[in-house]
Amino acid sequence: MKCLYIGLALAGIAGYSHAQTAQASPSLGITVTTAKSLAVRKAALIGTWTVWSNKTENKSVRMTFDKDDKFSFKFAAARSEGTYEIIGDKIVLTYLKVDGKPAEFEMKKGLPFAADNLSFEVDTYHYEKASIPAKS
Repeated sequence: MKCLYIGLALAGIAGYSHAQTAQASPSLGITVTTAKSLAVRKAALIGTWTVWSNKTENKSVRMTFDKDDKFSFKFAAARSEGTYEIIGDKIVLTYLKVDGKPAEFEMKKGLPFAADNLSFEVDTYHYEKASIPAKS
């Protein structure tokens, strides 16, 4: 199977499980995280996140994370879905479908949490929790 890793330091962290996270090297961009802090981060992550710019919310661009470790992304005709896990201070997405079609190779993307744990960046887009859940 072909493999493409997108994001910072993912080639180094792709093989780590939650149990191994505490032993990961800081040079890989992974911080030591306890099981309790992972559970708190996951609970805070669950829900719908939208793009914010200049204190204005764009509800047409949204990413949703559920309790079963699945995510979805929607914007206009663009759609993606897959699974996620929290590894250290990153949300690691594994894409299973892109624009309704199965991913042709393994795609992963690491999204670092902001220092406040209330936001994250995807490329140049700033995501925060949606103010009101968007309708599908």
